[in-house]
Amino acid sequence: MKSATSRVVLLLSVAGSANALDWVKAGNDSKSMCAGVETVCSNAASCTRVAFGPCGGVASPEFYLQQEVQGFALIMANDSAYMTNFSELSASVIANNTYRAIDGDLTLGDATYARITAGQYVGGDPSVSGGYIGMASYLLKNGTISTNVNDFLVPDGPELSTTKTKSACISELDTATSTCGAALTYKTGDFKFSLFGFTTGSSFVLPNGVTYLGIRTKLTKKNFPADVEVTFNGKAKKLDGSTAIGTSDVTSVELAGTSRSLTINFPQKYNVGSIGDDGEASTPTATKDVKIKVAAVDGDADSIYVDYLFDAADLQAAGKYFVYDPTVSEVATVSTATASTTKNAVISEAALARPALLALGMGVAAALLHQP
Repeated sequence: MKSATSRVVLLLSVAGSANALDWVKAGNDSKSMCAGVETVCSNAASCTRVAFGPCGGVASPEFYLQQEVQGFALIMANDSAYMTNFSELSASVIANNTYRAIDGDLTLGDATYARITAGQYVGGDPSVSGGYIGMASYLLKNGTISTNVNDFLVPDGPELSTTKTKSACISELDTATSTCGAALTYKTGDFKFSLFGFTTGSSFVLPNGVTYLGIRTKLTKKNFPADVEVTFNGKAKKLDGSTAIGTSDVTSVELAGTSRSLTINFPQKYNVGSIGDDGEASTPTATKDVKIKVAAVDGDADSIYVDYLFDAADLQAAGKYFVYDPTVSEVATVSTATASTTKNAVISEAALARPALLALGMGVAAALLHQP
């Protein structure tokens, strides 16, 4: 996806609390989807915060989900013990490291979409040993796009304010031909959320004992009915109790009530590869299994942490990446009961089709883009 026609570049403000969301609408019928961002932000969480929900017949959703990046960690344990043995990554104290860009109208063929990108370098000196992870969220406003790659805006280097567009394969590797796999198709109302980064540095090295790179996001339900219950893996698991999911891998998250329900399905595959001298991501060298975990948020019953764990074995040198492209699908329904009838109206189908979580591997990496 490419071809920006309007862009707002925002330097992160030094302070500030939660701000009102600015909404963008995709479609004009009962299956319309809206995405919202805070145009003024103050930290990595608020600058990566994106809301999304069905908005058929209205300018903004009555209920929606909100997602944001909470942090990054190098994990020094197996995936079942990762919460007790990790090293949190902090942003690098370097120039031009707290920026983001908002593109209101991008085009590809006859399709139009909106995008927000953000991220941060981390590590004491990412030009020596560190990396970059960023985020990008896309809402397809009109038309259809079929592609097996995605374009990502990345900095030209630590402390530089300029950026370039780079492409990476988001389909599983075709092992028979060693090429990028089949094209994926997106349609009006589809929403993509991406995380991405890459290892950097002239003397890059991972600390001894690192087993995974962890990326923590927070998912919050807003204005959902009080009876909505959160379950996992086909409603077989909950956060606590006799069916607590614990550290088991997550394949789906369900939010179900008597009148509204939503399901997010997570595939288990991601790609790994190298970045060439020209800065482009190579054809993936392998497709691997991702670890996805969930955890409660202390003091916040409406939110859960969703953690993505990627094998550190593929991140042992500078210029390594991994890309995770889940097929996340949503179906939300509203049941309206009257004295004589009950009507079920589909609000949004596949409204979250194929969010690309692209994390181009890192040693001590994160990112907030600065767009010229």
